[in-house]
Amino acid sequence: MQEKIICEKDKIQQCNEKIMERCFSTTSAFCGIDSTTIRISGTFEFDHNILSRYLKTNNSKNNKCKISECGNYEFIQITSKEFGKLEIGQDFYRKHSSYYCRLQLIHPDVNTETISVNHLKSRVIKLLKIFESEMGILITPYKISLMKLELAFTFATDSIIHLQTRNLFIKCFSKASQVDKKIYEKASTKEDHHILSSRLRKNMEHVLYDKTAKAEHRRHIKRNSKRQFRVYRYETTLNEQKIKKEFGSALLEDLTDKQIIIFLEELLTSSIFRYIDLLRESIKITEQELCRLNREKGKDDYIDAFLSRQLNNSLEKLSPLTIDEGIFCFLDTTSFISTSNSARTKRNLIKQSRKRDSNESTYFLSKMISWQVLHLFKLFHDSLEFAKVLGLGCFINETCTEIHLLKQKEFTTDQRDIVFNQIIRSKKKNNKIDLNKIIINQLNDLDSELF
Repeated sequence: MQEKIICEKDKIQQCNEKIMERCFSTTSAFCGIDSTTIRISGTFEFDHNILSRYLKTNNSKNNKCKISECGNYEFIQITSKEFGKLEIGQDFYRKHSSYYCRLQLIHPDVNTETISVNHLKSRVIKLLKIFESEMGILITPYKISLMKLELAFTFATDSIIHLQTRNLFIKCFSKASQVDKKIYEKASTKEDHHILSSRLRKNMEHVLYDKTAKAEHRRHIKRNSKRQFRVYRYETTLNEQKIKKEFGSALLEDLTDKQIIIFLEELLTSSIFRYIDLLRESIKITEQELCRLNREKGKDDYIDAFLSRQLNNSLEKLSPLTIDEGIFCFLDTTSFISTSNSARTKRNLIKQSRKRDSNESTYFLSKMISWQVLHLFKLFHDSLEFAKVLGLGCFINETCTEIHLLKQKEFTTDQRDIVFNQIIRSKKKNNKIDLNKIIINQLNDLDSELF
C-alpha cells in the first residue's frame, strides 16, 4: 500500500515537472499576469441547499460560513486549489443588505504559466458561473475592480543563476541599496538564497525567486540539485492605488495587454539606467577603497589587500565592493597613482583578480556579473516584443518536445580582454568615457535568446 502511494507521488511529481517544461516549448521567457485580487460590486443571491451541500462535500478549515440569527449570510469564505479564495461578507458600513466580495485568483498546479488580460476577464466570467452552479452563489456584478495585480517575467535557464547576478538584477528594479533574502528550506539547494525581495513603497513590491526551488520545497517536484532546467520569476506587485496611477483606472474592463506592456517597458528602461548608476557607484567605491589602501598598505600590498576585502564585503552585505573585473577598466586612478601608470595598474588589477578566481571557488569577479544581467535585460525586452505580437502570457506548443532555455554564459579570457583593452585605450585617449553609450551599445549588440 505504501509503495503504491510512493509510486503515485512520483507520477505526480514527474507530471508537474513536465508541466513546468512545456511552458517553455515556444520561448525561453514570457511576461504576463500572475495572481490577482479583485473586488466585485453587485447583487448577491444564495441557494442555501446547494451552498450547504458544497460546504459539506468540501469540508475544510479554510471554508467558512456564518449565518445570522435572522438567517442571513454574514460571512462566506471558500478556498480552492483551482482558483484561490472567494470571500463574501456583509458590508456593515453600508445598508445591512449590502455585501462586499473579494476574489483572490491563483494559478493551479505548479503555477508556472501567466496569462493575458483577456484570459483574466474570461476566467472571472467562468468562475462566476461555477459559483452559481456548484456553490449556489449568484453574483450579478456591476463593477469589478483590481485590488492587487502581480505582473511577472518568467524565464528558464540551464543552471542556477549566480546569487550576485540575481542580486544586481533585483536591485536595478527595486532601487534598494539592500534586498531581503530568504531560503526555501526543503529545496535541494539549501545553501542558496532563493528569494530576493524589496518593498520601498507600500504600493509596489519587487521579488526575484527560484520557482524550481519553490516547487521542490512544496514537494511538487523531486529534489535535484544538479537539475539542468531551472525556472526563475521576477514579479512586481501593484496595489490598487498604484494600478489607478499607472493605468488610469482600477476597473478590470478598462485594463488591456498594451497598457501592461508599456508599463513593463518603462520599468525595464528605468532599471537599465539604474543599472548604469550602480556601475558608477561601484567604480567610485572601488576608486576610494584603492586610494585608502594605497595610503595604508603601500604600493606593493594595496591591491592584494583590496582583493581580500571583496569576499568579506559580499558575505556581510550580499554585495561586493566591485561588481566584477570589468569595473577596473573605468577607474580614475589619478588619486593614488601617476597618470602614466594608469593602464598598467588597471591590467594588473584584472590579472591579480583572475588569480584569485582560479584559486578560490567562491571568488566571482571573473564571472562578469554585469554582463550576465545585461543578458537578462535583453531577454526581458525580447519577451515584451513577443507579447506585442501575440499578447501576454505563456504560449504552449503541444507538438514540440524542445525546451527553450537561457544558457548561462562563460566569458573566456580572450572575450573579456578584447572589450577591456578597448575601454582602457579609449579612456587613455579621451580621459572621459560615456558609460551610458557603452552599456546601451553592449545591450543592443546582444543576440536574442528567446527562441
